[in-house]
Amino acid sequence: MKRSSILTFVQAAAQVEVTFNKIIDGSKRVLIGTLNMDMIPNDQTPESSEGQEADTQVVNIYDLEKNDWRSFNISTVTNLVGMTADGEVVTIETAFE
Repeated sequence: MKRSSILTFVQAAAQVEVTFNKIIDGSKRVLIGTLNMDMIPNDQTPESSEGQEADTQVVNIYDLEKNDWRSFNISTVTNLVGMTADGEVVTIETAFE
């Protein structure tokens, strides 16, 4: 799946659950995150996007559990589930391998 498709999905959802394998040790990680600026504290909101997202395989996302910005590499994603602002669950079946 292309980065642009994943980014569009993440931007459209109020929040997402991304399951991926960490590059460092291969361990499974589940991240609950958002790109919805209404859900990100003002002191954590980026001032600009300049210089961000330079790596075309990486997506930056605000982690709602850790209350900080994290990133994931799209080549390691095993599942992606989103929830709309209306509470509708939307899934993307993946075959990234």
